[in-house]
Amino acid sequence: MLNGHSNKCRTLVFNNRGCAHSTLLTPRMYSGSNTEDMSLAVNTLTERYPNAPIIIVAVSLGGMITTHYVTSNEASRSNVKAACIVSSPWNSFGTYESINRPINHMVYQRYLLGKLKGIVSNHKHLYQNKRLPFNYRQIMKSETLWEWDDRFTSKMFGFKDWKEYYTDGHSFKKLPYVEIPMLIINAEDDPLSPMDYLPFVEVQENPNLAMILTKTGGHIGFLEGWLPNGPTWLNRAVEDFIRLMIFTDFLKSSEDVPSDYY
Repeated sequence: MLNGHSNKCRTLVFNNRGCAHSTLLTPRMYSGSNTEDMSLAVNTLTERYPNAPIIIVAVSLGGMITTHYVTSNEASRSNVKAACIVSSPWNSFGTYESINRPINHMVYQRYLLGKLKGIVSNHKHLYQNKRLPFNYRQIMKSETLWEWDDRFTSKMFGFKDWKEYYTDGHSFKKLPYVEIPMLIINAEDDPLSPMDYLPFVEVQENPNLAMILTKTGGHIGFLEGWLPNGPTWLNRAVEDFIRLMIFTDFLKSSEDVPSDYY
């Protein structure tokens, strides 16, 4: 998404397990509050390039994971210096309420649920073990995301049910503890992050946070022009944020500033 070369940045793409046509090696997938995979990726990057500051750009569920991560003890030992969070759901129950409205169910929920079922179906052999804390046939019968999370995600990550998992996943609760510059980008018409649940108070109370709220943009949309087939406003906004982080004192901890960033 970003023109890393022009910004003197190297780019690493972190995909959740099973996404981007990747092959699952174990039954475990991902959750909005579990940061173990992100920690592994960032720690590996920090070990290989100890002098390279890291800027994280995360979208949607990745924004939830990133917000949990940057407020963890693991992040405090890494080179993560800034983060940009795009179209992240901040209140899991608010997302649940919004996505179950008829139009959002038809447009978003059925699509997302179909993608999740596709990942599991393509790795059916991993889910036949009767010792797993869930039943393959039951999870594949799920008709809503909350049913999927109740039967699969919550059990996979040790929660009692979907409500306990969603409560743990509230990323807005982590915002008071963010200690690095973080730009939050949301749209008023995002059905997965409804405006009534955006973290306005948390942003106002933490000087490390800034929010851009657009009138339109939907969920990771932010398209512009009659034929939106090139870089969009979102691309420019994120690149501007990265340039600001690189070329100001935010990332300059010494006179010997690294020439490469992640």
